[in-house]
Amino acid sequence: MNAMSRWVGRGLACALLAAGCAPTSESGTAVQAATVPRTVLPVIGASMKARLRAIYAAGQAAGNRANVFSKVGDDLTATGAFMDDLGCRDETLGTYASLLPTVDYFRTVTFAASRTGAWCGTANSYSLRSAAADQAWTAARVLTPYPTAPSDCPAPDNTPLRCELRRTRPGAALIMLGSYDLQASADPAAFRASLTQVVADVVNAGVIPVLSTIPPRRNNTTLGPRVAAYNDAIIAVAEAQQVPLWDYWVALNGATMLNQGMASDGLYPSVGGGSAANFTASALRYGYNQRNLTAVQVLGRVKAVVYDDGPPDTGEPSDAGTPADTGPLDSGPADTGPLDTGPRDTGPADTGPADAGPADTGSADTGSADAGAARGVVPVINASMKARLRSVFLAGQSAGNRAGVFAKVGDSITDTGSFLTDIGCGVETLGAYTSLAPTISFFRATSFPSNRTSGWCGVANSFSIDSVAAASGWTTADALGAVSRSECPSPFNTALRCELHRTLPASALIMLGTNDLERINNVTTYRANLTQIVTDAVNAGVIPVLSTIPARRDNATLGARVASYNDAIAAVAAAQQVPLWDYFAALSAPTVLNQGVSGDGIHPTIYTGSDGTNFTATALRYGYNQRNLTAVQVLQHLKAVVFDDGPADP
Repeated sequence: MNAMSRWVGRGLACALLAAGCAPTSESGTAVQAATVPRTVLPVIGASMKARLRAIYAAGQAAGNRANVFSKVGDDLTATGAFMDDLGCRDETLGTYASLLPTVDYFRTVTFAASRTGAWCGTANSYSLRSAAADQAWTAARVLTPYPTAPSDCPAPDNTPLRCELRRTRPGAALIMLGSYDLQASADPAAFRASLTQVVADVVNAGVIPVLSTIPPRRNNTTLGPRVAAYNDAIIAVAEAQQVPLWDYWVALNGATMLNQGMASDGLYPSVGGGSAANFTASALRYGYNQRNLTAVQVLGRVKAVVYDDGPPDTGEPSDAGTPADTGPLDSGPADTGPLDTGPRDTGPADTGPADAGPADTGSADTGSADAGAARGVVPVINASMKARLRSVFLAGQSAGNRAGVFAKVGDSITDTGSFLTDIGCGVETLGAYTSLAPTISFFRATSFPSNRTSGWCGVANSFSIDSVAAASGWTTADALGAVSRSECPSPFNTALRCELHRTLPASALIMLGTNDLERINNVTTYRANLTQIVTDAVNAGVIPVLSTIPARRDNATLGARVASYNDAIAAVAAAQQVPLWDYFAALSAPTVLNQGVSGDGIHPTIYTGSDGTNFTATALRYGYNQRNLTAVQVLQHLKAVVFDDGPADP
């Protein structure tokens, strides 16, 4: 399994806040109750398979058809972007040619042309217009009886859901509801009750329900934070009812996805490659392309295990095909490795480290700087990069820089006591990360005058020092801007050069862009500024470590720009052969609440509001906890490979 599916405990947090279970909240927003491993494709264990086989057999006896499926949802489902092109035989499978038999199997049954609005006029399971999917529908709406039932759907089949199942006679139903439930109500418990009834009605019709998680809501800062709790409810229902879970949210949070696969309106998934059924690597950076691909893979898995009575999952990754090929956008072959096909852990809670994705030091894409390429959180320092960094490091040491000192460069997300200060004060909870203690001690050993920190403990070291090159609202231009300080004469009279001159670090942790995308709003200018920052650091004998920026959830327009700015950061890091610390990827791990961003939609969250250097599994669901942990891991890897001349990454 990869970093998206690796760890966590079970429990569903006392079944979504059952009696006696204390909820966990974030900045007063919706509760994220479920802490379970997340995989895109359903894991069908032996017990679930037995239940689904019984449902399937009952449905077949009643006249349902294995090679037909129904769609249940809101307007994210009732749209031609969802599967119509597959129904019209206009797909580009790319490296997913093995899915063709599944695709063909589910389009063999055709319906009257009046039952589709697809551009080709062909009606099959993919292109069929469903009675159970319509604009802004909620789970309660699909269960509500018609005021006047259609003639072919008399009672008790006089609800949209039951009518669809009666008309279509499917073997399975793909169900995605919740995007409008969270808008209609902030009560995930009510949604869970309605969704449970949806499952019951589907099962009673001899149809296998497949529950899909919902995508982000990037169009509204009140609604966006509710998504996590509603997805938790979906997970809880799937587990309680022992039906397949299709975790679309995980696919959308793959590292190469553009804007979490969302269109600029912040509500609907995006479409790329000229068709939502284009499954090439570049197209799979878009939301509907991911949804259509993974839908076929889900259907293939249900067919293989349940319909065809194949082996259930036993702890190994599913063989249904890779769920989301979001490999790099380039002219070469698509990456055919799995995004997240690992099994859903049904065992006891894992008390080990959180799935932060942070400690992956495996090989990174060392090709072009296209930010569509898969990125690890901790930098990969290969032989060529190591040689460059060693030369920068040794030049800096000759000039008086200190290996045990690092500088901080950034905006308010960096210029805050939440970033590393507690480590500087000797207050950290390492949990399963005790191996980081020597690194922390190494970078804590050099002290500065106490007037160089505003940290609560009064101790000044690299972790707790105030930086001349970090201030609220800053952009890359501000870091390069002139300052007038007696200790920083020309040519050290810019914010960045002044900080490097007065601190004499061997490395600098740099995160800028959150304000550039709003105040400058020109990614070309931003990239040029960031390149100059790298150049100034290198010229000072300081290794620059570039960090990607977190999501902007406060504004849909600004949020949509984050991906291109993170692409620019990755491009500069690759072009300049300096380390890339992909903080955005850490925040996109499925265990992190609301992408680690607080209720203001800009700044990262903190466990308990103040415990940002707690690295236990529970705490690592928060943004600053992830940033502080991964910062130390970045420093550890940099020291091991470059400072200590250890082996380069493959």
